Amino acid sequence: MKKTLFFILAIALLIVACGKEAEVGDSEAVIKTEEKVDGLDIAEVEFAKELAEDMSPVDITNQFEPTDTINISIQISGRPKNGIIVARFLYGDQLIAETSVDLADTNSSVIFSFGEDTFVGFNLTYDEAFPISPYYYVELYVDDQFVGDYEYQIIPPADAIPSIIDTVIFAKGIDDASEPVEPNNIFSPQDTIFLFGYGDIGNLSTLQAEWIVSDEVIIEDCSAFLTADQNYSDDQFYFSCALVDGWPTGTHSVLLTMDDIEIIDESFTIE
Repeated sequence: MKKTLFFILAIALLIVACGKEAEVGDSEAVIKTEEKVDGLDIAEVEFAKELAEDMSPVDITNQFEPTDTINISIQISGRPKNGIIVARFLYGDQLIAETSVDLADTNSSVIFSFGEDTFVGFNLTYDEAFPISPYYYVELYVDDQFVGDYEYQIIPPADAIPSIIDTVIFAKGIDDASEPVEPNNIFSPQDTIFLFGYGDIGNLSTLQAEWIVSDEVIIEDCSAFLTADQNYSDDQFYFSCALVDGWPTGTHSVLLTMDDIEIIDESFTIE
């Protein structure tokens, strides 16, 4: 088994949202809202790989790869002469970007009237790669009135192998060859505890470890991310944690997530 340490990434999204002023499995990608908010009829909200010149969606989907541009098309019944549409892009509870369009701006490049309807388009880009996760969504507002949440996902890139963790073990240390020292799940209060994992990790997948005392308190100083910068087949990783004042006696745990999905909740004991 090859030994490779992934680079640590604290996810901080520096993303540009495009709207009026600036370049800013599969669940339902087409959302038929039929919402009427502040006099506007929102007929459909659709995510897509691209937006046509008239801001209608091209290749409708709500699943995007990490380097894709996120496009959303809003179809409004009729040709309203005023109203401000705001799109807030979020990842979990983190606001990524916010942008708006004023329907009174008839020269806007992201507003297009076609037939009896009006289309408004927004897009979201990132210079690097969006973290893989099912927990992305757009909040839509009309004149500060909430319309709804519209979910989308970031999925692994096409070249990624499936990420599967086969085994995890606790240990009291690590040697020069990155092998676990004294594998065990029983420790003393002053021990540094290591969690080793083995398996396949696909390109751009992110592992996160949270160390939890007595199933209640997350030790923030020990929380860490590992993000694969390529495919790692039959590989290993590890996380570690030590407390300055020592571990309290009892049973504690490590919660391991892969791309924001819980995969392992492993317990250890302090005696």
